[in-house]
Amino acid sequence: MTAICRLTALAAACALAVHLTGCVQFSMAVPAATKGNTVKLYNANFDKVAVGSFTLDAGKDPGLDKSHSIRAGVLSAPGGSFAQYLGNTLKADLLAASLLAAVPQATREYELLYSDLVGKLLDDDAFRAAITK
Repeated sequence: MTAICRLTALAAACALAVHLTGCVQFSMAVPAATKGNTVKLYNANFDKVAVGSFTLDAGKDPGLDKSHSIRAGVLSAPGGSFAQYLGNTLKADLLAASLLAAVPQATREYELLYSDLVGKLLDDDAFRAAITK
């Protein structure tokens, strides 16, 4: 009799384990450019663009931006927001197509222009004479 009870308990535990493993937490990958989108953007002859912030519509349930139930699992937004994920995905595609106007890029260009200016000043005889006095 105890063998039957043990077997029944084991079967119930196995059934519970199988049922619980059906609740899986999924997360999307880090946003990355896709070849198809990059080619479309490149071929469209767009000028460089700046991308603002993406947010969920104020009238929507904030939970929609965090996760979605899919079958027996939950798909969570990377970084906690599907809206931000969409914006980051767009930025990745624009960057791959060399169409993203970004502040870091402008900063690097400014630094290069500044270095060029200092170089030209150092090559100027009048400037050199002024700083050596």
